[in-house]
Amino acid sequence: MRSDRELLELAAKAIGMRLGGWEPCEGGYYTYSQRGSDKQTMWVPLTDNGDALRLAVRLRLDMSFLDSMIEVCWFDEAASANRSIEERINDAQGECEATRRAIVRAAAEIAAHHPRTDGGGHG
Repeated sequence: MRSDRELLELAAKAIGMRLGGWEPCEGGYYTYSQRGSDKQTMWVPLTDNGDALRLAVRLRLDMSFLDSMIEVCWFDEAASANRSIEERINDAQGECEATRRAIVRAAAEIAAHHPRTDGGGHG
C-alpha cells in the first residue's frame, strides 16, 4: 500500500505536473505553474475537491457509485484493457473523501504503468 506522498507523486507524474516541496502539515505538494514560472500553489487532491476533479478530468476517469464504494475506471490504451480501482465509503471515510482518494489512487496506477511527462492524460 502506498503512502499519501507516494500516491501524490505518482498522480502528478500521470499528468506531467512539476512538483515543488512536500508540505506534510498540508498533506500535499507545492506545484509550479504549468507555464514554467516560479509561482507556487498547493496541490492537495486528497483533500481538495477541485484539485481531485481537475485530476480526474485530465485523465478522463469514469466514476461509478455503488452501495458502499466508489469505482474509478479508465481505459489502458497500451494494454487495450479497462482498468479500475475501488474505494470503500464508510463512517471513517465519507463519500467525498473516498472519491478524492479513489481518483488519486487511479492516477497513481496509471503513472505506475505508463508515466507521462508532457502534461497530457494517460496513454
